[in-house]
Amino acid sequence: MSFNLEHVGKLAKLVLTEEEIKKFDGQIKEILELIEILPDVPKDSENRVNVNQRCELREDIETDSISIDEVLSNAPQKKAGCFVAPGLR
Repeated sequence: MSFNLEHVGKLAKLVLTEEEIKKFDGQIKEILELIEILPDVPKDSENRVNVNQRCELREDIETDSISIDEVLSNAPQKKAGCFVAPGLR
């Protein structure tokens, strides 16, 4: 499976440094390799997830946030407190 990070970055209008491209490209390739082997994972009953087992979740801790004005401060376009993005064609 091929993936062109620079192309996807351009579509998403992201400006990525060469360092970020190398870092993220490697991470995405690892994820895609794992996805490709999923069909080969044994599906026997010993390897199934116990759906009745409870997951231990971390405590939800409230932290300070930034204001909407700060969030939108670098947005090229905004309207009614929201980002404005071009429509898909």
